[in-house]
Amino acid sequence: MVKRVKLNSLEIKNYLGAGEGILRLHLDGNHAVLCGPNGSGKTTLLSALDHLRRINWTSAMQSWSQGQNPSQLTLWEWFDARPHLTAQLFHTGSDRFAVCVNFLLPSGLDVHRRLEPIVPVFERALRNLSGQKLEVTATSVDPIRVAYGIVARNDQKAQLEKISLDDREVFRLGQSTKFASLVPPKEQIPWAHRYNLPIDDPRDMFEPFKSLLDRIVYFPSSRQPRVGSDGNAGFMAGGEGLVTWLSSATNPDPRDIESELRHNLLQAFEAEFANFVGCQRVSLSVPQFATPPQNNEQPEINVTLDGRLRLISQLGAGIGESLIIMLIAKLSQEWHFPPIDILLLEEPELHIHPTMQRKLLDRLADYGSN
Repeated sequence: MVKRVKLNSLEIKNYLGAGEGILRLHLDGNHAVLCGPNGSGKTTLLSALDHLRRINWTSAMQSWSQGQNPSQLTLWEWFDARPHLTAQLFHTGSDRFAVCVNFLLPSGLDVHRRLEPIVPVFERALRNLSGQKLEVTATSVDPIRVAYGIVARNDQKAQLEKISLDDREVFRLGQSTKFASLVPPKEQIPWAHRYNLPIDDPRDMFEPFKSLLDRIVYFPSSRQPRVGSDGNAGFMAGGEGLVTWLSSATNPDPRDIESELRHNLLQAFEAEFANFVGCQRVSLSVPQFATPPQNNEQPEINVTLDGRLRLISQLGAGIGESLIIMLIAKLSQEWHFPPIDILLLEEPELHIHPTMQRKLLDRLADYGSN
C-alpha cells in the first residue's frame, strides 16, 4: 500500500539539455538509480523538479457570476516565476519549456496524517468523474495517480496547463472538460462558467500542487554548508542555512520551544549517525560566527567521533556527504512541514562508496523517503 507521496513519472521538454523531443522517466513509485553518459539528461530530469519547487506560485481566479455560486467560475492560473526563471534554462532557440510530473498518492482512509486534506479532494473528484459511488475504506490499496503539466515561458511566467487524475484529464487550459472549463482572461467565452464542478471550491484542485512539490528535496552534486536562512529543508540540502540550523540546535534556548526541538532532533540524529558509521558517539557543533560571515568565509562544521574532533572537510568525503544527506532526511521527516517524501540525489557515486551507498539508501528508506 502506498502510504507516502511517490514519484510515478516525469516528462521534460526544452529544458536545459532536453530538446524538442520529450525526455521521459518512468519510476512507478520505485527507488531508482539513473545511469548514463554525460549529456543523457540525468541532471536535467532532477533539476527540473527542483526548479519547479523554487518558482513563486501564485494564482488568479475570477467568478463570472460575481461570486454568487462557487461552482460557476471562469478560472485561469498563472504563476510568477521571478527570479528563478532565466533564459539559460531553455533549450537552444526555445521560448518555453514544459514539465509534466506524475505523483502516486495514497488512497483510502489509512494515509499519513499530514497528507490531509489533499487525498480526500482527489478521491471526491474521482468519484464524480466515474459517475458511480466508490467505496473508499481503510483497506483501499490502489494509489491515486495525479499529474500536473506546467509550461514556463521566457516572459518569466509559468502556467499550469493541465491536470489528470488516473489518466483522465480533468483540466486543460483554454478547453472544457467533464470536470471544469478554465480559460485565460482574454479568451473568455459566454458559456465558460456553466460547467459544474464536483468539489466545493475549484481551487482545491490547484493548491495541492505546491504542497506536493514541497515534498521533494534535491541534493546537488556539490554543496557547502553555510550561514543563511534555516527554515527550509529543501534549501538546506544545497547547504544554505545548514550552519545556522546546527548553531541553533547545539546552543538551545530553554525559553524557546523551537530551539529545544532542534536540540532534541540533533541529539537523536547524532546517535543514529554514530550507529551508521560504527562509532560509540558522534557530536556536531559549529564555531561562533558573525552574521553575515566576514569576507564571506563560511564556518566549518565540527564533527567529533569517539572524542576525536575533526572538521567535516577532514573526514572522508563519503562520510561527510552521508552526514549531510542523512541529517536533511531526518529533519525532513520530523521537523519540516509537510514531510519530505521524495529525495533526489545527484551523483552520489562521486564520493560515496557503493557499500555505503547501500547503507545510506536503507537508512533513507527507514526515514520514509523514496
